[in-house]
Amino acid sequence: MQTATSENLTTEVHAGPHIPGLSGEAVGLHIGSIELTTTVISTWVLMIFVITLSLVIGFFANKKDSIIRAFGKNIVRRLDSHFTSLIGDRATARKFFPIIGAFFIFIFMANIAGLVFDWIGLIFPQTLHYLRPINADLSTTLILGTTVVFIAQVTSIIYKGFFTHFGHYLFNFSGSSIVEKIINVPIGWIHFIGEFTRVLSLSVRLFCNIFAGIALIGIMSYLGTLLHAGFVGGLLVLPFWFFEIFVAFLQAFIFMTLSGVYLKEAVTVAHH
Repeated sequence: MQTATSENLTTEVHAGPHIPGLSGEAVGLHIGSIELTTTVISTWVLMIFVITLSLVIGFFANKKDSIIRAFGKNIVRRLDSHFTSLIGDRATARKFFPIIGAFFIFIFMANIAGLVFDWIGLIFPQTLHYLRPINADLSTTLILGTTVVFIAQVTSIIYKGFFTHFGHYLFNFSGSSIVEKIINVPIGWIHFIGEFTRVLSLSVRLFCNIFAGIALIGIMSYLGTLLHAGFVGGLLVLPFWFFEIFVAFLQAFIFMTLSGVYLKEAVTVAHH
């Protein structure tokens, strides 16, 4: 009996905390030739939840005295005000607000879903083989960052014109003096490289903050199991879990703010 107990403890110690990989893991399911990963399944679960929630909110929002309607209008009003202050023009901001607002909602809900998935994993460990935090997958955040920069580029082309837009990068021979014109040419090349760093800035910042939070919760959960204190050990995770809710909102807000800054540059450069 002592030997069995020692083996169990050794297995438990070597098992270590659950920390997801940098990308989604295959779950052994396929749709045609496409192999499903934990990130894909988690995204589908989130989409089903968001669609269902939208229908429920839409039903109650039709009532004039609905608290949900008042709360929703207050959130949208605050986000609209913040985004308008970033762009500087309400009419222009309203054109992009549905897109950037959708990014904010998706990122925030995905961050919260990741915390819920991990909490469910503490109770039903087998679910961790199918679910993972969506934004703790670097490929997801790279797609989000690339999409924002692509929208900013297309917007700049629409507002400035194709040749003016790319001329700013490839041969920006502008300025009040010949020296300034010569200097602005390599500066344009640096700006072109900077567009790629913007993708990394958006994606890596979001990924690192969410992944670090999930890793922290995983480690604290594991330390709680080592205490063999049952429910009390699980309470060790709660302060960090609630802190990560704040981080979930903050990262979505930062992503939206940076997206607004990039769009502002795309629509205002035309006036210079």
